[in-house]
Amino acid sequence: MRVVMTALGERTHVLPLVPVAWALRAAGHEVTVATPPRVLDVVTGAGLRGAPLGRDHRAYRALERLDALERGEDASPGGTTSGFAPAAVRRRTWPEWQAFYRENVGLWWRLMNDPLVPDLVALLDRERPDLVLWEGFTWAGSIAATAAGVPHARVLSGSDLLTPARRRYRELAAAAGPAPDPVLGWIGGRLAALGYRGGADERLLTGLATVDYLPPALNPGIGSATAAPATTTLPVRYVPSNGRAVLPAWLRSRPRRPRVCVTLGQSSITNHGRYGVALRDLLLGVAELDVEVVATVPADLHASVGPLPAHVRLESFVPLDALAATCSAVVDHGGAATMCTVARHGVPQLVVPDDTYDEALLGDLLARSGAGLTCPPERAGAAAVTAAVDRLLHDGALRAGAARLAGEMAGMPPPAGLVPQLEALAARPVAA
Repeated sequence: MRVVMTALGERTHVLPLVPVAWALRAAGHEVTVATPPRVLDVVTGAGLRGAPLGRDHRAYRALERLDALERGEDASPGGTTSGFAPAAVRRRTWPEWQAFYRENVGLWWRLMNDPLVPDLVALLDRERPDLVLWEGFTWAGSIAATAAGVPHARVLSGSDLLTPARRRYRELAAAAGPAPDPVLGWIGGRLAALGYRGGADERLLTGLATVDYLPPALNPGIGSATAAPATTTLPVRYVPSNGRAVLPAWLRSRPRRPRVCVTLGQSSITNHGRYGVALRDLLLGVAELDVEVVATVPADLHASVGPLPAHVRLESFVPLDALAATCSAVVDHGGAATMCTVARHGVPQLVVPDDTYDEALLGDLLARSGAGLTCPPERAGAAAVTAAVDRLLHDGALRAGAARLAGEMAGMPPPAGLVPQLEALAARPVAA
């Protein structure tokens, strides 16, 4: 079987594809992972064959500049809210939904996806794959696969907030009467330009199946009537991919004191040029405790953090999977991959959520599961962080909750278990 996988030009969008690609390769299938050039090193660093799509972008900075100009403010980098949070989905009116999707399509989804379509269409024509797997926001994959008549499925890179949002949108659309759908109108137009005459429906947005690595305790779709999946959901155990790494000597030795990791991910720094929280306050708060602190911070930011106590170690990169296994607690930004990498080791977490997509929601779900705590960035001063991390280290209920979550993740099907399901999907005829 030949499989083409594709993702947007963001590291966090590529990484969920990696363990699925490994499983397919181990089963003897051919896999090509197509991404914009800026993240091809993530693909090849995982030992996979890469293919470049389109060109790199500075979309985040451009959108922030536009937003700042519209507000009449200085264009300082900052986070963005997703608008897909459950509360926003429930309260948004029909006119607001129309405006919301027009804005997302016009300023975001088209900007990221349209430049990838021509190269992806050409790649599928050359490779003749049996299956296309696309990361959850990479609709260039579903567009190209549909135009080529190839079965396709999405691989989520975080919470599936799109499905309940689309369900709510369709409910309001049915009550409001006929009206253009900005999302399907965009995708249908792209398909028509490729000569496809079958039109666009929800399968283009959700795939014929959905690979989801979030465990039930961290999955906002579980138990929600509005989040019933539009396609077959294929749960899979989370397997981290941290890229090439050599374990440093200090990480190969057992820590003399409880080790606490502070990691705020890479997306905020890469795309916005700053963290969404005061890093120094976090570090000083953790350093008040009798612990060893390890913080992963890009090397060019070390000087800006300022002087720190001797038991605080700044590292530009450490493979989080290996580091988390040695930690007694972790402070992080709530990214799905980071959270799951830590959770699989049964380590309790303090989430100081970023404001990019689903971080605040995942932080709340983690706290609700009893496996950690969450603190809004504006309240994450040194004293609050000291108190929260102290609880993580000494509260038996939180430590038991973290162990319970690790057990839940371990009980999910491994990536190898996906392979027969993906083989069956590839064999299905594609209805127009």
